[in-house]
Amino acid sequence: MPLSDTKLDEMLAGLRAAQSPEALVSDDGFHNNVWLRVGEMNSSRLSRQKSLLAVLMFVTALGAGFGTAEQPAMAMNQTNPLIGGADYSPASLLHVSQ
Repeated sequence: MPLSDTKLDEMLAGLRAAQSPEALVSDDGFHNNVWLRVGEMNSSRLSRQKSLLAVLMFVTALGAGFGTAEQPAMAMNQTNPLIGGADYSPASLLHVSQ
């Protein structure tokens, strides 16, 4: 069961108060375990952020899909002579005869 930040702070404060200063100086792996726990907390935070970003992207894509679903395609007259017209169609540029 993962510990919350406040619970971990309370546990560390309790351990600090219960131990003598000489015991805190000795290297018994306590600091390594604390940094291991900090790494686990950071990893879970990053995992939550990535999951939230993935859900946000999915909802955005789903909303965009619903917004464009079953919309009729309308042919519009081209107003720009550079992109519209039969003179610039691929068939006329390649001199393809029908």
